Amino acid sequence: MSSDGAPVLAACFNRPYVPHVATMLRSYSESVSRPGRWYLVGDDSVDRDLLRQLLDFARACGITAEALRIPDELVAGFERGASARYPRVAWYRAVLADALPHEDRLLYLDADMLVLHDLEGLWETQLGDGHLLGAVCHPSYGTARIECLRLGLPPHAPLLNSGVMLMDLARMRAESFASGIRDFVVGAGRPELRYADQDAMNVVFAGRWTAVDPAWNCMNVILLPFVSGASWDDDIHHETYVLERAARSPAIVHFDGGKVMRPWHRRCFNPFTGLYRQYRSTTPWPLVELEGDRADVVLSRVPPRLQAKLWLLKHRRAARAGT
Repeated sequence: MSSDGAPVLAACFNRPYVPHVATMLRSYSESVSRPGRWYLVGDDSVDRDLLRQLLDFARACGITAEALRIPDELVAGFERGASARYPRVAWYRAVLADALPHEDRLLYLDADMLVLHDLEGLWETQLGDGHLLGAVCHPSYGTARIECLRLGLPPHAPLLNSGVMLMDLARMRAESFASGIRDFVVGAGRPELRYADQDAMNVVFAGRWTAVDPAWNCMNVILLPFVSGASWDDDIHHETYVLERAARSPAIVHFDGGKVMRPWHRRCFNPFTGLYRQYRSTTPWPLVELEGDRADVVLSRVPPRLQAKLWLLKHRRAARAGT
């Protein structure tokens, strides 16, 4: 924890995500009352000059930031068997407690986010007794039930999304958090991993995390439930008004999901797409060209709910074809 009580934060990323980290930092600098201290954790694809440019930009935004390199020996053990297909940066979150032995508490944010409100409330959240972290619980609609079954969990078990985590680093070190994740991902007989360390956290540390308000990690499934063919009323983990409140006034917007749900894609209909592009235009990496082909140009003119229906129809047909 910072000596003045200010939040301590971290983001992990590779070279393609540097522009998104910069965009998030810009939004953060304009939304918080007391800028915290950041660790910017780039992998080997982020060379020294690029990292220096990112650090200079963060400091120009009034943010105290420093680079953190994860020692190879902390993540080497994850790269065995089926887990070796993931890039090394996928395991960085799992070892942050060991990489930062002098820190006891940390707020981790994925790179593909916008920070729109002050984070003091999240930083000051009291974790449950014996809990290792705080995170937003994924709504029970959409693919949640399928994911639970894939992981060998009860069909309506709460699943955390690891995009935003309030981490008790001291407890994680005391309980060998990284070793627990590593042993699971390289172990025999484990379920197929789809979300790397997030899957491991949901299995190994089930019941050991505190659910926080969904406004702290407003994923597309919360902001746009119709994309999953659902509504807020369908969720068993949150009251309807809690999800609606999060969607109407998110503290952190998370641009997760498929590529067309990303604001650098021309088909993205997330209502905060324009704000992302506006913030990014103020970074050294403005969005020069949107991703997508000619078909995406046409589909981008289709109303979002109709796009969602077409996507769901395509997904269901693919699922039937695979059975």
